[in-house]
Amino acid sequence: MFKKWLNVFSFFKVNFLSNFFLSILILIFFDFMSATLFFLTFGYFTCLLFKELNPKRKMEYIFYFNNGITKTELIVYGFILNILFISTLHIILFLWKNIH
Repeated sequence: MFKKWLNVFSFFKVNFLSNFFLSILILIFFDFMSATLFFLTFGYFTCLLFKELNPKRKMEYIFYFNNGITKTELIVYGFILNILFISTLHIILFLWKNIH
């Protein structure tokens, strides 16, 4: 079970970096809430779309499938990890504002 979560986290990290940099661009031109919503929705699914359109990246799903993880599980767990990351970030920023 632990190996499965390590694989899911590995998938999350790859998508996270692309999504994070796209969201930073949105943050530069808009506000924090827009960047957050972009990160959770459009940015995440854009990264998945790029993975689907690139044949080399699409083959990565075979690695996860051989480790007992379906594509649907990867997408859902990745989305849940995105929500956990954004929630944690909001809590940290909320506490930071209240401390200062």
